[in-house]
Amino acid sequence: MLLIETPDFKLAASYAKAVAESNAQTELTQLIFFVGAKLAASEDKYAEPITALADLDDKITSLINEANLKVADNKEPITDKSFPLASALKLAIGENKQGSLNDLLLTLAKNLKLIPETAADKENPISLGAIAEDPVFIVVDRYAKGLSKKFSYDETKPEVYALAALVALNRGDLADRPALSAHISAYAREYNSWIDEQGWQDLNDLCQFLDDSDSTTQIGTTHPLHNFSKEKNPFIALLNDGIEKVSQTRSIECVAYHEAGHAIVSLALRPKVQIEKVTIVPNERYDGCVFFDDTNPIFKHVFPSTREDFLEDLCVSLAGQASQLKKYGFNAADIGAQSDFAGATEYAWRYITEFGLDEGFGPLHLGVLGKKFGIKSGWLFDEAQRRLQSLLKEAQQKTEIILAEHWEDVERVVAGLLVSKTLDEDEVRALIFPTKN
Repeated sequence: MLLIETPDFKLAASYAKAVAESNAQTELTQLIFFVGAKLAASEDKYAEPITALADLDDKITSLINEANLKVADNKEPITDKSFPLASALKLAIGENKQGSLNDLLLTLAKNLKLIPETAADKENPISLGAIAEDPVFIVVDRYAKGLSKKFSYDETKPEVYALAALVALNRGDLADRPALSAHISAYAREYNSWIDEQGWQDLNDLCQFLDDSDSTTQIGTTHPLHNFSKEKNPFIALLNDGIEKVSQTRSIECVAYHEAGHAIVSLALRPKVQIEKVTIVPNERYDGCVFFDDTNPIFKHVFPSTREDFLEDLCVSLAGQASQLKKYGFNAADIGAQSDFAGATEYAWRYITEFGLDEGFGPLHLGVLGKKFGIKSGWLFDEAQRRLQSLLKEAQQKTEIILAEHWEDVERVVAGLLVSKTLDEDEVRALIFPTKN
């Protein structure tokens, strides 16, 4: 079972949501989740022992005080509301996706410096003083200040340093740092998505925004580099954090294309199925989702009832990744469609082997052969698997054709999602038919 599906994780998350709401926070950070897990432990409700919280009361209290968190009244968990996960928490969950809540809390304890660093953690750290003398850092820091002035952007945010590194690359200032150059270049598409979203133009034209005084770098206490002072290389850690934040724009855009693909193909093939909402607001279970009206007559059965309904559902299931690939190319395929493919595969297999709806395979129920005669393999089963692959490929091709015919509609819905984050069917249709009431 995945970590996010375990009762203990859901319990900790429900208390973390209460902490977030009480502190007017819009997302779950590592600290908020850790505090929520601690509150849940105080109620003695976990199914499995949580040793990661032992002997950390004083340190947790200190962090809570530093962050000015209110936790005294957060005893009622929240189960009916979703909160986005902060990127650092999302990464930590990903690292422990097959583990336990205790494993995740150990990771968070290390990230929050609640557990003492090991010798390996302290190996060869680079001091901030040494970084201040690094010519490349001086250049990037200067460009970051110039970008902040030009675009009225907070100069303490890591993403402005990531963009400054891109400017340094474009200007040839990273010629002596081939590894860093390659690293920055590898994120070109992510950079472009972020720049487009911000509406920034002439990124490299900074002459009138660069002061000579910026060439002498002073790493004051408010400098973002201090947030990474315990990393082996604080400068690289700062850039990587900025790159991660810059990359979120492309990730969100990708999710928008995925969900818009599902929505548009559904409206094109099965307008009788009402869409409740399309959202790119993530939670612990998904990055985005299309919710359909499950009171619709078509959903009275676990599986669609007719051949037409089956084929339509297959296309809708495959439309998410197909939309991503049409926008970004073949190599943009990612693991975000695994649940879509799982559902489509199950649908298609039962379509072929149980319901007798596949004309090429015939009116057979393979389950009968297993239950009545103990036959669980053989040429019929091999043929069913061949028909399964063929049927899914046919559905994929049909999905691609539908998306091509309605691509302008997909683009409009993506644009709406990137602004509003969540759309209902009326709003989707208003985007598709902007001149109609």
